[in-house]
Amino acid sequence: ETVFVTPDEAYECLTSIPLNQDTSIKTIDQLKKVLAFQSSLAYSKNPPKEAKVDVEPVNVLATLDEIRKDVKGKLYKNNYQFDFAIREALRRTREAHL
Repeated sequence: ETVFVTPDEAYECLTSIPLNQDTSIKTIDQLKKVLAFQSSLAYSKNPPKEAKVDVEPVNVLATLDEIRKDVKGKLYKNNYQFDFAIREALRRTREAHL
């Protein structure tokens, strides 16, 4: 039997997962260790003017520090908001390998 849920039900489910502050901070710390090996971070921070794509500069590591600070400040109401913030930080680089 196929079960369907409405978009509102799906969103409610996603946002019902509470944020675990300790796990979220560990996630940020580990992600920064992995990203330390990403060669495109300097490019993302300072894209060349001659780039053919309009790319806004983004300092991923500094953005992750901000997210970590927001976790400590309890600004995220649930795990979905935390995950979304990380996804947006990486998406803004337009780097498919992230």
